[in-house]
Amino acid sequence: EDILQNVYLKLWNCKKEFESDEHIAKWLTKVCVNESKDLLRLNYRKRKENPASAYIVGKELFDFSENKLSFVKNIVGKNDLQFTSLSDKISDEILQCGITYFKKYRDTSTDPSDYTMELFIKAKKYAIGSVAKQRCEENTDNLQEWIDEKPERDKQKKIAVDFEKIINILQKYDGRPETVTNADNLLTESIPHLRNIKNVLGVNDQLYLRLSTRIASQALAYIIEDINDVQSNIQHSYQLNNFKTALRNAILAANKIKSLDLEYDFKTNRLNDNYNTLANLCRQLGVSTASSSSSTTTYTPRPSSQP
Repeated sequence: EDILQNVYLKLWNCKKEFESDEHIAKWLTKVCVNESKDLLRLNYRKRKENPASAYIVGKELFDFSENKLSFVKNIVGKNDLQFTSLSDKISDEILQCGITYFKKYRDTSTDPSDYTMELFIKAKKYAIGSVAKQRCEENTDNLQEWIDEKPERDKQKKIAVDFEKIINILQKYDGRPETVTNADNLLTESIPHLRNIKNVLGVNDQLYLRLSTRIASQALAYIIEDINDVQSNIQHSYQLNNFKTALRNAILAANKIKSLDLEYDFKTNRLNDNYNTLANLCRQLGVSTASSSSSTTTYTPRPSSQP
């Protein structure tokens, strides 16, 4: 390439000296542009065949193109369409190399941010037209946003297993009979995973609170449905013992719900009212709760039927 470059320069100097013919300039420009287009096609093929090599081929394209672009610009001028078009095409291919490399390693243990940003900066150097410049700016901004979100992404990776476990547990119990037993089992299986997520994200993290509240909401709905069903079917005094047993199990499950970290609206507007109703029923029927025990002979309140 250096030998050819020297030949081009000698021919160009000869043309300048004698002012004989513009065909030399056109020929030099055509040869250099065609070589650059061949290089672009080769680069495109390498990038497509092996995305892992996108950074290397993009960097090589930048290095190989520097002299060619400078040579064309010196012959035709920086505002000539041949030069600006070629420069934008090279910029776009280097940019695409960065995008390809980023997509290849985005979801792996290899962090692609540094190499990708390097290629984006190189692409921006060759961008002349407004469209080419805009593409470089948009991709650079998006990459910087992705880099800035890395700490949050790292947290998400750490909770990925527990998060998936909770989703599977919710799906497992969705559609099962709405009983206190299923509510208690749902809570028992979920709480260890919620604890792991809290240890990573923190007690005030919104995702953690949403997950915890989602578990609590489903468990509370099961408890309410089961207690209302048992209470509605009491027709004889001997069935009262069954209701007391159901209440005891319900208050124990509700205590597990109260121990969770929950969103404020759910805790104040749904859980507290229904828990107090259950606790009052327990006290009226002499059923032990975690906080008190007493007995009376009447009961009328029913937990809300709305989960």
